[in-house]
Amino acid sequence: MQKIQDAFNQLAKEHRDEIMQMRRERNRAGLQELQDKLAAEAEGQVQGNGLTDEQLKIYSTIGGTPHLDGQYTVFGEVEEGLDVVEMIQQTATARGDRPVDDIEMRMSVIE
Repeated sequence: MQKIQDAFNQLAKEHRDEIMQMRRERNRAGLQELQDKLAAEAEGQVQGNGLTDEQLKIYSTIGGTPHLDGQYTVFGEVEEGLDVVEMIQQTATARGDRPVDDIEMRMSVIE
């Protein structure tokens, strides 16, 4: 599974500008389509060492991001202010990918 994650990560880096533009536009269908395309391409690159048919079905119907499994937890969605997310992403980091300066976040829970 690590090989497909590495391949997917590389493909995601190559498509970063496209991904960020779709996020800005809140183009969920486009993001899902691109994710499916990249997952299939990554699987092809590792030649059978990738996702099972059942896993592919789950990712394409329920959602998710294979290369993040076991590493990150999705806990929300940015409704507005993606520019702030991008600034956080670009901040200088130290050991362990921790920001050099703490970043304070204020969140609102919408029910």
